[in-house]
Amino acid sequence: MGSFRGNGILQQKISDKDVLNSVYMSFVKGGGLFIPTSRQFILGEEIFISLSVMDARFGVSCKVVWISPSMQTESTMMFGKASDQSNLKQNYMRAPGAGVQFIGGEREEAQRFIENQLTGMMNSNRATQTM
Repeated sequence: MGSFRGNGILQQKISDKDVLNSVYMSFVKGGGLFIPTSRQFILGEEIFISLSVMDARFGVSCKVVWISPSMQTESTMMFGKASDQSNLKQNYMRAPGAGVQFIGGEREEAQRFIENQLTGMMNSNRATQTM
């Protein structure tokens, strides 16, 4: 695994199953999470997450696989009438953060634990912060 870019260890605490369901990315090989943050990341960057899910704790090495920027680009704000701007912005804005793939450390344990917690929830039609 490569060196970290100086972002150090991210701490992520998830104490609610609905929140966990909204940030877990089961469609990523090995599992992953959307981490809401204003920190800037680079695709492919490796980071370490101290993850607390309910009463369980894991140390997981991760790779950034997608980024949700904190600022909306001006081009997406140019469509529609002026009165539609607030609705348009809400439709295109997502929480800023990064999608990370579990790649090392306690990744298998974290994935297994999370998926056990989300049994019956992952295929629901509820909106998530991911796809």
